[in-house]
Amino acid sequence: MKILLINPNTSSMITKQMVDIACVHADPFWEIKGKTAPYGSPLITDESSLMGSSKVVLSIIKEIDFDIDGVIIAAFGDPGLENAKNCTSIPCVGLSESSMLAASLNGRRFSVATTTPKLRNSIEKRANLLGVSKYLASIRITTSDPVLIMSDYEKLIEELSIVIKKCIVEDYADAVIIGGGPLASAAKYLKKFFDIPIIEPIPEAVFYLSKMISDGNK
Repeated sequence: MKILLINPNTSSMITKQMVDIACVHADPFWEIKGKTAPYGSPLITDESSLMGSSKVVLSIIKEIDFDIDGVIIAAFGDPGLENAKNCTSIPCVGLSESSMLAASLNGRRFSVATTTPKLRNSIEKRANLLGVSKYLASIRITTSDPVLIMSDYEKLIEELSIVIKKCIVEDYADAVIIGGGPLASAAKYLKKFFDIPIIEPIPEAVFYLSKMISDGNK
């Protein structure tokens, strides 16, 4: 089974991190290949870069090898996901789609903890499109500049921890999504410090894609 993980930003380092995490949670018979956006933004931080990354994702989808069995669009805004589903028969999933559906399972209240204030509206739109907006307790955002905080892992962990605690204590969230492909390593680290589920988008995308492929083969 060959899976393509598309990183809609231009950081090959982030692509490798996400592929490594995906491989840990994937079927051992899966071969997961990463594809980094050849142009665009090194980090998707606003609506403009999100829209631009949608075009990059679609260009990659249209050039896909015929033997690819599934696609993970590895950015939390799910750039290009709906159009990708319309232009190919290959199962495609997004991080926001996968994690929000998992977080809201059985009517569970969930929050999103992330680093990009200018993408708040797009996160709300994703929840609405997926039909889970009534379960979205809050969107909490770290205080530091989103680009700078990505270069300081300790600061990132510190600020995300504060945000998660607020989601739990002030917003009564029963689960918290760490909203962002580049935050995958932080999500993996943070989940062991909280009693409620801390949702990792990359593993959830792997699980959701696996289900789609399995259902399609029945």
